[in-house]
Amino acid sequence: MTELQIAHDLIVNQYNLGAHSLAFNPIVLMGENAALPHGHAGDRKLKKGDALLIDFGCVYNGYTSDFTRTYFYKEVSDSHKNIYEVVQKANEIGRNISKIGTSLHDVDDTVTGHLEQSAYSNCIGHRTGHGLGMDVHEDPYVTRGNNQKLAKGMVITIEPGLYDVGNVGVRIEDNVLVTDNGHESLTVLPRDLTII
Repeated sequence: MTELQIAHDLIVNQYNLGAHSLAFNPIVLMGENAALPHGHAGDRKLKKGDALLIDFGCVYNGYTSDFTRTYFYKEVSDSHKNIYEVVQKANEIGRNISKIGTSLHDVDDTVTGHLEQSAYSNCIGHRTGHGLGMDVHEDPYVTRGNNQKLAKGMVITIEPGLYDVGNVGVRIEDNVLVTDNGHESLTVLPRDLTII
């Protein structure tokens, strides 16, 4: 299948499952294209060992979703596995510190700090996340310098990524609701490295 064919299937399936509209056109990127954080689906076909990055979301009852998973096709190299594990840990760190009273600066600084301390610090391409609600990208932005505190009921994305241009990109994105008890991930897809 091509990136465009997978994107088309995602659109059809979202509507079949009750989506009211799309939050944005799905981002489906394979192999070296996955290193383009917000690239566009094209005619690239899956090859053995490719990363397959899928970022999509829908609108339901006026509210948006936005999540990403990265898979590998048939096999994964050790270097790609290492990158995946760094991103997976950064995602876990970000979710775990998302709670009432934590600043958006501290969330991004901690997550990005983990990426910066890895062997892939030159592959960081964007902030940790953004607010999510009526719009797919809205305040508050999860970025260094934003000292706004998380409050009960806020929904943010935690989406660390590493992008080795010309080689591979990995992003794991969850929608996180801030609750009295810390947080709840509204994204239920597994985060473990998966070979399809």
